[in-house]
Amino acid sequence: MAGSDLNAPLGVGAKPKRRLLPRLPKLPLGFIGVTLIVSILAGAVMWASLVDDPHGGEPIAVVSLDRTRGHGLSGGAVQVAEPGRGNEPVKVVDGAPAGSAGRGPADPTRIGGGATPDGPLSSAPVKEITEMGRHGPLPKLGLDGARPMDIYARPIGRELGGGAKVVIIVTGLGLSQTGTDLALKLLPPSATLAFAPYGSSLDRWMNRARSTGHEILIQLPMEPFDYPDNDPGPQTLLSSLSSEANVDRLHWVMSRMTNYAGVISHMGARFTSDANAIGPVMKEIGSRGLFYVDDGASARSLAADTARENRAPFLRSDVILDAAANEQSIDARLIQLEGLARQRGIAVGLASALPISMRKISEWAKTLENRGLVLVPASVGARGGQS
Repeated sequence: MAGSDLNAPLGVGAKPKRRLLPRLPKLPLGFIGVTLIVSILAGAVMWASLVDDPHGGEPIAVVSLDRTRGHGLSGGAVQVAEPGRGNEPVKVVDGAPAGSAGRGPADPTRIGGGATPDGPLSSAPVKEITEMGRHGPLPKLGLDGARPMDIYARPIGRELGGGAKVVIIVTGLGLSQTGTDLALKLLPPSATLAFAPYGSSLDRWMNRARSTGHEILIQLPMEPFDYPDNDPGPQTLLSSLSSEANVDRLHWVMSRMTNYAGVISHMGARFTSDANAIGPVMKEIGSRGLFYVDDGASARSLAADTARENRAPFLRSDVILDAAANEQSIDARLIQLEGLARQRGIAVGLASALPISMRKISEWAKTLENRGLVLVPASVGARGGQS
């Protein structure tokens, strides 16, 4: 075996292996990387110079803002944030959505993002009156004094006149899909809808409510006397907390939804009877350009006094329509509401999202015009009965 490979020294007499591919020259990797980066930058500069898109492909939407109704926003282009798109800005120009041809200039009676008395309301929050807080988007006063309660209000036709007015507010929406859907189908657009902050699809319900012309409110859970046995829900405002903690909880509630004109109390008999508790909260509500609705459930509520002290627009419910949820009782309360409206010029009725309540209100509302009454949104009452 003298001639075998096993007995030969390593590397001696071994036949060189053939290369399947030719040997490539070595290239400097750093040079290749720099070349690629320069090429990409050059392409980006060329694209920007050739394509006329100053918004970089941002989504475009349009609302119209009117100066004649007191909110004072200037015309031209503004920016809003649309629900479901995070913080992406959305272009706003006079009149109509981008790509919608044939629309003329905005009607001078429009308010609330291009809405008319008989048309849908906008569901895109206006950037000038929106800011990002710790928990999400919050309404705020515009730099020129524009108030969310005016921008997001349901507009009233000029034919309103000086007749007796009735406000109907239905609360507890957004929790039950069946109940909320029924309210949107049955209630007339001038009925005001109040949403609980705990619903899982509030953006969707808000869009539907606004698209059908409803002004909306958000419910503010506050401490009752028998708390915690009777618990309004998470983030309830408590008289035992500091004012800073309660304002933070208020912000949490406010951030659950957008495009509402005001807030309405939910429970809160203990909280609203404590001036030190309700005062800072009312100040915050007023400073953000919203109005406050007291549900009228507590005779000890100091909400009206603190609202006056803090110049916060205020409205109080006069009649709870379905305290007893039966047809005879609801009919009697609606008659009582009509009497108060004729006596005072305007009256406020409150109902929960019960099917029987919504059916009775729907039937009753159809007969108002023949009896010389007008159903108006809550914002009219908060302005002292003026549209």
